[in-house]
Amino acid sequence: MWRDEQGAVRVIVPLPTWDDFVRLAFDEIRTYGGGSVQVIRRLRALMCDLIAMSPDDRGAALRAWQVRLDRVVAQHFADPDEQAAAFVEDRQGLGVTRRSVA
Repeated sequence: MWRDEQGAVRVIVPLPTWDDFVRLAFDEIRTYGGGSVQVIRRLRALMCDLIAMSPDDRGAALRAWQVRLDRVVAQHFADPDEQAAAFVEDRQGLGVTRRSVA
């Protein structure tokens, strides 16, 4: 927002909010990739990573988006085993079980 010398508002520039950026980044992928276990698993891993490293004020939008992702899983995967697979975080989307290095 810019003001003139007398303090009157002259220009207002609407800027995207954090919620807008989250929707822009993920909604189309969720919509078109919602039927793919690999896409869902990778998005879930990304969300968990972002939530863990984001400031508290940004976490709410990410957690809300994660709830939307859970709804997509329920919509696209009727089989309980497929649903369980879609709820696993997997950065590669391959379904490879994580192994701890000893």
